[in-house]
Amino acid sequence: MVDWVRRGQQKTELSTHRFIGWLGLPTSKFYDWQARYGKANEHNGWIPRDFWLEAWEKRAILDFHRRYPLEGYRHLTFMMLDADIVAVSPASVWRVLHARSSSASKGSAFAPACLCRPRMRGAWWVATWSTTTRSACTALSAT
Repeated sequence: MVDWVRRGQQKTELSTHRFIGWLGLPTSKFYDWQARYGKANEHNGWIPRDFWLEAWEKRAILDFHRRYPLEGYRHLTFMMLDADIVAVSPASVWRVLHARSSSASKGSAFAPACLCRPRMRGAWWVATWSTTTRSACTALSAT
């Protein structure tokens, strides 16, 4: 469209504004197109961000989680910081582990800290731990 208007303007020596008016286009739309002319059409595309995790960081998180499968994602984050493995937020660790668990087969999902390390201990804890959590954590450590 921009080329057509330019060619028409050169041949007839009429103003660009008149051509745009004949086309029924708002002038702002034409000038937006002219500003984007020659650029890739990325108006809705993904723009890489500085804070996105790289592949080696995701692998490091998953490898560290395999070494310490019973730790929750928050504790895992600070353990990785202390060991100078990777510096990411707890939310990023959770997203990486959650993405892995949703793409893995059923039963191999990561267990949050509350399942593997109950905060309260009492008579009920032995029964709850042996029936529910132990099997989940055993299956987790096998993967």
